[in-house]
Amino acid sequence: MKFRSSKSPPASPVSDPHARAQELARQFREEPGRVDLALKLAQTLEGQDDYPGALQIVERIVNRGAITPELVRLRAECLRRVGRPKEAVQVLNEHGDMILENVAGWITLGRCRTAAGELDAGVEALRRAVTMDYDNPETHYALGTALAQAGRNGEAERELKLTLKQKPDLAKAHINIGILYDGMGRKQDALDFLRRAVACDPKNAVAHANLGALYGEVGRREEAIAELERSLELDKTSPEAHFNLSILFLDGGRLEDAADAIATARHLAPEDTRILFHAGV
Repeated sequence: MKFRSSKSPPASPVSDPHARAQELARQFREEPGRVDLALKLAQTLEGQDDYPGALQIVERIVNRGAITPELVRLRAECLRRVGRPKEAVQVLNEHGDMILENVAGWITLGRCRTAAGELDAGVEALRRAVTMDYDNPETHYALGTALAQAGRNGEAERELKLTLKQKPDLAKAHINIGILYDGMGRKQDALDFLRRAVACDPKNAVAHANLGALYGEVGRREEAIAELERSLELDKTSPEAHFNLSILFLDGGRLEDAADAIATARHLAPEDTRILFHAGV
């Protein structure tokens, strides 16, 4: 059975984001009419990867009639992150001109169009971002991941390696090259990059999860289990990691552990047909 790659990692959170969010929330409750406080709170929630919370704050601001370039960018980005990319594209179609004077706006546009299945349009927007700020590793990273989604592996490899040339310790770039090489059948190269991802960021759950899945694919079961369990120590919410562990446990005759792992995966992703099939439903 095919092991499943985990999603690319989110951006690293700001230092002590929860305390900052709590303080901003307290201020906002005392002065609910202050758009600047609400925007700072939404940006802080975005920084700690609480996209549903950030979106809720942004929608409250927008419903009051406020509209700024940062609100447009933040609203679109949060919609994409919560799995509503078509709505994100609609927001950008209505107000996108407000955010296209800077690189961040073009990155948001490209990522939203790519997530909505508009692959060519997404790639072109991200090429514009690269042209505007060639020395920014985030522009090459965004373009590389979009090219990978479009199946343009050679171009994706080039952009992701340019990312690492500019920022060698960026774990998410190592992860995505590893996933790319795995899909191309270059298993050893994929292992090398995923190990580098773990070395760059030992607390990156997605790096451990993908390395564990690949170890499983190449038959290194004990190493696979160790990496996947380490991933779940860092983040227990990954259905892919639980799913992959269930395969390994089943293959090793650990039936009770396999049943527990697949039950957890099913709980976390109840609509995933592959998990339902594996669970015998």
